[in-house]
Amino acid sequence: MQDARCRMAQTQSRSRAASVLAALLITTLLLSGCATRDLRGTPYYTDTYRAAKQASGDPVNLWPLLYYRKPTLEVLWPLMECTDNYFAFRPFASVYGMSDDEQISSVLWPIAQFDEQRNSHRIFPVFWGKKRFAVFPLYWHWRDPHGREGVADMLIPLWSHCRDLDGYSTHVLWPFLHFKDRRNERGWRAWPFYGDYRTQRSSYQFYMWPLGHR
Repeated sequence: MQDARCRMAQTQSRSRAASVLAALLITTLLLSGCATRDLRGTPYYTDTYRAAKQASGDPVNLWPLLYYRKPTLEVLWPLMECTDNYFAFRPFASVYGMSDDEQISSVLWPIAQFDEQRNSHRIFPVFWGKKRFAVFPLYWHWRDPHGREGVADMLIPLWSHCRDLDGYSTHVLWPFLHFKDRRNERGWRAWPFYGDYRTQRSSYQFYMWPLGHR
């Protein structure tokens, strides 16, 4: 009976010693962040050059739990990071270019992003911006894609229409109906019954495709 109690006491003593050593090790790791002005954690997201030029004061470095050197603050990097120019609580929300007139904002990135700098926005699967709108992958619309007063519009597979300075090309229920009038080629088809395409140097016709070709 006494031997069993002795073994139990030894086991508890060893367990307490292991817990104390683990606590000391964790504390040492947490407090071992370098306090120099320049050394810090690996900054995959941070604009370090800009932040280094604006930084002032001594850093508080418990990276990756906490890093602060005005104006940069990081908490549980890369989860939370902010400066005077951006704020990020990844992947939930972020705002870049806060000191500018036009910002880039994200919500649950990459699902939603609003880029005022490039006028390019999305709430997946909807994309829109300057002269364009799309509902991926079926509907696409561009204005003026290749020149003055151009347009491209398609709803796959119902229709597609492209018009620019060289002419137009229109598909309806592809591949059944097609009408083309462009600078180098003109023609049409009602597949599989008949098709007729011509350029300045050649022509092609089919009848009851694939039975007749000319």
